[in-house]
Amino acid sequence: MTSILKERLQQRIENALGEPLGDLQIHQSCPSTNQLCQRQATHKSVFIAEEQTAGRGRRGKNWLSPRGENIYCSVGLVKQLPGDSAGLLPLQVGVSLAAALHQAGYSQVRLKWPNDLVVGKQKLGGILIESRPLSNNSFFLTIGFGLNVSLVQLELTSIDQPAVSLAQLSEKVPQREDLLVAIIAGVISDALLFDANSPERLLTDYAALDQLQGREVQVSTQKETLLGRYGGIQADGQMLLYGRHGSSSFSAAEVSLRPAGEKTYAAD
Repeated sequence: MTSILKERLQQRIENALGEPLGDLQIHQSCPSTNQLCQRQATHKSVFIAEEQTAGRGRRGKNWLSPRGENIYCSVGLVKQLPGDSAGLLPLQVGVSLAAALHQAGYSQVRLKWPNDLVVGKQKLGGILIESRPLSNNSFFLTIGFGLNVSLVQLELTSIDQPAVSLAQLSEKVPQREDLLVAIIAGVISDALLFDANSPERLLTDYAALDQLQGREVQVSTQKETLLGRYGGIQADGQMLLYGRHGSSSFSAAEVSLRPAGEKTYAAD
């Protein structure tokens, strides 16, 4: 696949943003773009890798990162956020990513709480956000995302969950450079504008893309597994589940769809 050229990419992103980036680095190989971003980044910096040797997802899971076939990117931002709003930012980044992919012609892309881009039951991409406190409600945010672009079916079967790439969804896959321009400009702009104190617009946008909306789900945490009806996302970013014994909220969990025809639980 065509290599990404730094100077042209930086100019295109800055034109789309209407302002300069802090830094842009493109690495042929690195352990993970999030690691580089956390160690070296400044405000509005961008780290891209052609290959990751230790790519990570949530809970330390490995992220398949072959050379030159996908997008592996991390963006560094300094932003003020209320301390209890950490669960909202992945939702905003997901909405930004989905919007860019819809614009590129992939209108079937949906979001799965807390940090997945999906098509049906197959994972297309993921988000990993890590933060470092700077001062009162000010954080350095490392916003990492990976997107399966050109993985073929044989590579997809080596992933430990159902997965899909853009190549399986369209005969003509956009150039990674074009995708990166749209995604990075959208993520930076939307994240900087995002106001965690007024999440109503975000929750509405997210609900329109929510793969789990109104569905029967299984929710697994480190302590337990619960069954119930997905109740959407609350104002603090937590997921609501209506189960046999009432409602429960989760700030982090693994969620999977349940087989059709099982009992639905009414809201209390």
